[in-house]
Amino acid sequence: MYVTSNFTWHQLAQHVGGIQLQLEEKGFVKGDVLLAITPHSSFELILVYLACIEQGVICALVPELTTLDLDKRIQTSGAKAVFLCPNTSLTLDGALEIDFALEQGLETQNYSEQNLTSLIFTSGSTGEPKLSPTACITI
Repeated sequence: MYVTSNFTWHQLAQHVGGIQLQLEEKGFVKGDVLLAITPHSSFELILVYLACIEQGVICALVPELTTLDLDKRIQTSGAKAVFLCPNTSLTLDGALEIDFALEQGLETQNYSEQNLTSLIFTSGSTGEPKLSPTACITI
């Protein structure tokens, strides 16, 4: 998806709702972790991140890494799945596929300010990945 026009709040909500529906259909529930791999920000990443917040899914944003480092992030985070943003050069068997053309909202939402929304990776002085969780209320 390439953004060439402006969106209304309603249209944005419809796009986010369509992705949220796909997450729900793929078995994502509140508290699950989705690793989103991206070399830099993209509109698709924002949609996935917002859909995760609405679904109560933790979205861990991860830069492109070597296979070894990516495996460490997956193990450390306990991710249910990995989403590769369209602008990444990585390939990964079993990566989560999302249809960004689907515009459909959900009636029920799992949004709460108390939900964990993302995991921020830090390596500190050891070089090993560590997690720092954030919630909507702390952002």
